[in-house]
Parts: sequence; C-alpha cells; structure tokens
Amino acid sequence: MPFVQSAFSSASPAAPVATPGDTLYELSNPGTQLLGATVAVAAGLSVAAYAWEIVEEPIGSTAAFDDASLQAPTITTSHRGPHALQVRGQDSSGTWSEWAALTVDVAALPAAPVIVVTAAAGVEVIAAGGTVVLTAASTLAPGATVASVAWTCTRYDAAGAATPANARLSTLVATPSTLTAEATANGYAYDCDVTVTDSNGRTGVGSIKIRTSAIAAPSGTLGADETVTTLAAFPVVKAGAAGVSGADTYAITAIEVAAPDTSGYVPGGALTSSVDIAAMFTPDGPCTVTMTVAATGPGGTREFDRVVTVDLTAPVAAIAAVTPQMNLARATLDSSTSSGTAPLTRLWTLTERSAEGGAVNVVTLLSSTSAEAPTFDPRRLDADYLALLTLTDAYGRVSVASTVAHVGAPAWGVVAPFPTIGTAT
Repeated sequence: MPFVQSAFSSASPAAPVATPGDTLYELSNPGTQLLGATVAVAAGLSVAAYAWEIVEEPIGSTAAFDDASLQAPTITTSHRGPHALQVRGQDSSGTWSEWAALTVDVAALPAAPVIVVTAAAGVEVIAAGGTVVLTAASTLAPGATVASVAWTCTRYDAAGAATPANARLSTLVATPSTLTAEATANGYAYDCDVTVTDSNGRTGVGSIKIRTSAIAAPSGTLGADETVTTLAAFPVVKAGAAGVSGADTYAITAIEVAAPDTSGYVPGGALTSSVDIAAMFTPDGPCTVTMTVAATGPGGTREFDRVVTVDLTAPVAAIAAVTPQMNLARATLDSSTSSGTAPLTRLWTLTERSAEGGAVNVVTLLSSTSAEAPTFDPRRLDADYLALLTLTDAYGRVSVASTVAHVGAPAWGVVAPFPTIGTAT
C-alpha cells in the first residue's frame, strides 16, 4: 500500500505529537482494517491516551471503530470510497496533541470469478445408475488465483421432492467432480452447484442440471390366452418373470373365475411362482379364469392379464369287446378306452339272465368292481350276461356304458365266438 507521511499543524515543543501509521490505505473490500498511530511526548512524560474520530465517510456508510481509545483500533467499513479519519494523543501531563489526519480509501472491488460448469461430452441426460464428469471453468480477475472450490448437489425426484445428494459427487472440494445417479432414479434431476472463491476473497457460483432418462415400465406377457380341456394339461398359471421384463417384484391383484361353481376360490394374495388353478373351483361346465398380476420395477408398475378358458372333457365310459369265449371259460371286461379327468372312479355290476324261464340274477362273479379290466366266469350256457360300467370323474360327472354277452351251447365240433353287444352311455 502506498505510504504518504501526514502533515499536521505544529505545536509547542512541550505538546505531544500524534502521527498515524499511514495517511492512505487502499482496501480491496469493505470490511475491517487494523489502524495504528504513534505519539511523541516531551522528556519525562508518557502517552496517557489516544482518540480516533471519523471525520467523513461515503453516504450510507456505517463505518465504526471497535474502540476509538486504542493505539491500534480496528475500523469496519461498509462502503467503497474515501473515509477521512483523524487521531490525537494525550501525554501524562494531560496535554492533547493536535489532530493528525489520514484517509482510508476502499477501492473498487475486483471482478468476481465467472464460473461455467460443463458436463463431459455435453451429456446432460444420463441413464439411471450412470455417471457424468462435471467440470467448473473459472475466469478470474487479473492476478487472482483459485483459493477454494465447493460443490453441492440436490436431487429432485419425479414428484419434485428435493433431497440433498452430495454423496453422489466424487469430490466436493475440487474440479472436476463425477456425478453418479441412483440406479433406481427414474426421471430424477440433479442440480449441481459449485462455488469458487479466489485469492481476493471474491466468489462466483456456477450450476448445471443433470437429468436421468426415464426407465421403461415393465413389458411383456404372462402367456398367451388359451383354452384347455383337462387340468392335467394345465395345472398352474405361470406368472413369474419369464415373460415380463423390467420388473423386480410381482403381486396378484385380482383373480376372477367365471364358472357355475366357484367353491373354494380365494382371490388375491402374494405371488411366488405360480397359481394353482385346480384348487380354485369345481367346474360344472366351461369356466374362465382371468388372473391380473402387477409387475413393479424401476420404471413403475404395470398390470398384465392372462385368460384361460377351462373346458374340461366330460367323462366317457367305454367297454371294449369282451374277449371271445367258446364256452364257460373266463371272460375279461376292458374299460381302458374310457376317458375323463383323473382320478376316475369305476363301478362294475354284472347281471345274469337265464334263457330258461327268464330268471334274472345279479351275480358276484367279478374279480373286482373297481378295476379297469375285471374278469368273470360265466356259470351256464344259453344265458345273457349284462356288464354295466359307471364311470365318475374328479368333478363328480358320471358316464355309463354297458355290454351284453350271450353264452350259448355251441354245435358239436364248431367253435362259436363270444358275442358282444356294443356300448352305451
């Protein structure tokens, strides 16, 4: 700072003489400045007191001393421009010196740093979980240098709620700094600010907004709609992630069964890997099952439907041709061509009608009343044997088939076939 020796009025040799340290201070900023003065006193005397005054200051200024009676007080200035001050001293005899003047001139502020923040390669939209390098370029006043750098970051979610996100920056006190977005940040925005302070104490702020691209909602299908005719061919509705992409969790939001009988059906519930259709209803005719599953991922939640029409085949009882017999040898009843939804329950009955007198007897000649192919032994020739099969499927539906075999006396030396009379339901 330039130094100009002060000039003040002469006093008697015995009077003290006050001298300010400088008559002109060029301050770079309004603020505080330490002043100082010396007082020359006559031999044998000492300095007893100091007094400082503000004579003139810029309009609106609120300059003030911390203690105007100190030898080296601190003055606090609030405005740029000249501040006229004076100081005097008192010796131990009580004599005051003349006022000595000085000027504190607060010079114009140097230019503040100009900060421009850029994203690497100009990319300001990144994928969730992605990174981008942010660089703060500073334009400083001549001769100034960067003293400090301070980054801050705020994240705004899709609803506009703000959350501090400083942890997403690789450094908070240097440039460049790398921003890393949350992996689940669907359409989030990051406001990143950097404050640069230079060696003059001036600061500049730069900002940039980085957005994350929206993540696609879950997509795909739970499976094509279809019609099944047996539960054996369709025991479950698969609802896992095999046909849906972009989802982390799944939940059943609705299951609708349109059927004459929905006893035992319980809708809703958490989804694991499948839903057991067979446990939901006891169909008595065609029915439709519609399952709605909500798939949730970073891109949001979407619902998917799958419709299955269950048209179970009604049971059909059938008795194959009875093994031909020439005489009273054992005969076999074969129901292997019957069909229906398992498990199937069989009930056989056998009736004997004699040609002699037309007597009817329900006989117990069957080897089993529930086997697929029971056997029986005809008791007499020239008689009709009526075999009746009652077939019941898993849902209580019934089908009936029958066959009649006539055992007659064959001509001597001639082999007669064992006749079969069709099937009936």
